[in-house]
Amino acid sequence: MKDDRFYIKFFFIGLFLVIIQSFFQDLESLKSVINGFYKYIQPFIYGLVIAMILEPMINFFSKKFHFRRDVGIFFSFIILVFIFIGVFFIVIPPLSNSMGELIDSFPQMKSKSQTWVVEIFEANKNRFAFIDEKVLKEKLMNFIGSQVVNTQSFVITVLEKVIKLTFSIVDIFFGFLIAVYFLLYKEYFINFIRKTLSIFLKKESVSESLDFLFESRKIFINYLTGRSLVSLCVGVVCFIIMFFTNVPYAVLISFIIGLGNMIPYIGSIIAGVISTVLVLLTLPLKVLPMWIAILLAQQIDSWILGPKILGDSVGMNPFWVVTAVLIGGNIGGPMGMLIGVPIFAMIKIIYYKALNRKGLAKSDEIQK
Repeated sequence: MKDDRFYIKFFFIGLFLVIIQSFFQDLESLKSVINGFYKYIQPFIYGLVIAMILEPMINFFSKKFHFRRDVGIFFSFIILVFIFIGVFFIVIPPLSNSMGELIDSFPQMKSKSQTWVVEIFEANKNRFAFIDEKVLKEKLMNFIGSQVVNTQSFVITVLEKVIKLTFSIVDIFFGFLIAVYFLLYKEYFINFIRKTLSIFLKKESVSESLDFLFESRKIFINYLTGRSLVSLCVGVVCFIIMFFTNVPYAVLISFIIGLGNMIPYIGSIIAGVISTVLVLLTLPLKVLPMWIAILLAQQIDSWILGPKILGDSVGMNPFWVVTAVLIGGNIGGPMGMLIGVPIFAMIKIIYYKALNRKGLAKSDEIQK
């Protein structure tokens, strides 16, 4: 007679194959199903993320000041609430003002850029004698106009996403409540996960699975908190330099650079291109100090902040980091780009554990 675990494993293997088939046959329908499911579990995800962020702070209070766990949870939540209030009242107003000014100036940017095209052609008539000047001029003006419109749409979309996230009050509120339960009854939930895994796995595999979950949690916390701190510092450095050099939209551009820095390699390039376009269309002479600000901030990130704060939090070489960002972005958009790296790091752990069981992994390879 077959063990019950066999049928359970058979069910999950079949479910996995159905998901893979849906991915290749009808990706949009699969995305709509996932998005619908995500909408219902969103408060639980918020709660889990908040609990993961606060857990190190609670442990700090417990070890440093010998607080009881419930007292540590209370003080940790107070600190988190003050951080939210500080961000809302200090960062949001100037950021929204910059966004409003930028959106209002887009028509002027489009007109100014098209005027430049006309002036360039007027000043270089002889050089364009061998081509149809009128056609080329029209195509350039249409191209520049479309790029301005695309940039405007992108900025408005980002603003809408930020506002939607900021004002998802109900989900965030329930996320805080769920986080309290996760933190207060931590041992209960760990035992629940252990018992649930026991249904599907053998006893020795349950311990390995729990170790993997704890290791994955550590990777997520280290990576996301480290990346957030580094990106915050990068944004602050950019703002200080651009503020004193009178770069337009310093708050907004610093926010874009900091946000882009959350996504390794690719995010910084995209943020730099968007910022360059915005400044070129407003005050072209301020592009140089903006580039200096970005370059200096990136050097501080690469040589000082990154090694000290992030260290080797995921242990992946740049090729796999870029691969994780690209695949994560194609599947989950900006959020997929952000969490793709720690997810790939978890896959790497599974890969090397499988190699280790076969005796194929070297001790130094497991650490890379």
